[in-house]
Amino acid sequence: MIDIYLKDLKFTCAHGVYKEEALTRGLFIVNLAVTYEPNTVPVKQIAETIDYTSLYALVKKRMQTQTPLLETLVTEIALEILQKFELVQKVNITIDKMNAPIENFEGIVGVGYTIKRNEV
Repeated sequence: MIDIYLKDLKFTCAHGVYKEEALTRGLFIVNLAVTYEPNTVPVKQIAETIDYTSLYALVKKRMQTQTPLLETLVTEIALEILQKFELVQKVNITIDKMNAPIENFEGIVGVGYTIKRNEV
């Protein structure tokens, strides 16, 4: 099995349940790992692997669509990856909200989701 990682992807977005979040926008950090079984080893051509630029484009496009819940984002992105990339057997994604609107809160909130193809 091979894992492909996209780490610390930064997006300024309007996700959140409060109207103010749509206006002020916030910083979100996405970490993604996909696992697949290559047909041949060693992998020598891009057609034999998962193109991480395509993964990034998918995540970026979805992050630009305002969504109230991070739970919706992680599950929809993971399912879309499984749908688009037939070789992918497992997706693990986390989204951290760097500026959560919680009074007197210092830290990060986040949501993670892991799904295997055979669980769909």
